[in-house]
Amino acid sequence: MPHDPGAKPLVEVRGLNVRFVSREATVKAVNGVDFTLAQNDPSASWARAAPASRSRCAR
Repeated sequence: MPHDPGAKPLVEVRGLNVRFVSREATVKAVNGVDFTLAQNDPSASWARAAPASRSRCAR
């Protein structure tokens, strides 16, 4: 299916950072990632079906 630039976003993420911290080290898994998935984008099917993440969010 071709990308439709006018399609309504299903998911829009800006500046995503994910770190995993242990006593030994901090691992930067994702650093400053931006992405948008449209409702009609086949790669967005995980966003509708995926269970909640098991990673904890820390502020």
